[in-house]
Amino acid sequence: MTAGKSILWVAMGLTLMATGCRSSDPALDRSEQAVTLLVDKRKTLLDGEQTVSSSQNALQVLQQTAGDLRPAFDAFQKEIDNVRKEADRARAEAAELRARAIAYCTARQSDVSTISNDNMRKTAETRTAQVRDSYEHIDALYTDVNAAYAAYLRNLNDLQTYLANELNYPALHSAQPWVAESQASGESLRSSIRLLTIELNKTSNRLSPVPLPATDGPGLYSPEAYARLK
Repeated sequence: MTAGKSILWVAMGLTLMATGCRSSDPALDRSEQAVTLLVDKRKTLLDGEQTVSSSQNALQVLQQTAGDLRPAFDAFQKEIDNVRKEADRARAEAAELRARAIAYCTARQSDVSTISNDNMRKTAETRTAQVRDSYEHIDALYTDVNAAYAAYLRNLNDLQTYLANELNYPALHSAQPWVAESQASGESLRSSIRLLTIELNKTSNRLSPVPLPATDGPGLYSPEAYARLK
């Protein structure tokens, strides 16, 4: 065997030894999976907030259009479709996270119950209860987000139907109060999304050995926002 091949085999052996010596704790893996899920859900919500913002911008462009209203209206309709998709995704992900949270907390409690040291077990049970409370808070905030999506879409759908039947400047002018109402419900939805992303961030940081950055979006992590969650 050549010297080069000998060195290669030695290096591979050391790598395998190092890999073999590293054990994976099921509880740690479970927590890492929980963190990954929370981070993924937060990203989805932030993407949804951007979609809501785009729909608000499209409505504003329609308001300010001088000339042919059809292109701006078509763009507005497209953004409504995008908001519908995000609303559907938020409902599905809320249900997924709810089921996964129940499974995670149940498995965690089962592990904790095997701790023989009374004080340690009681402390671990307290911390598990805190995590469960965080998940319940997340679920409640998801309910708020889904309700806000429904309210925003009702306003957008009404505007779409109203304007599609008479797409002209008098109709657009008469719709100004409802346009303002739609924009306000969009802002309420974005606020609900932001509060949920904050709680997802706090809970994932509770479970992760590596704190996540708290500056993923402008204004998402202000002291005022955190105070509302305490």
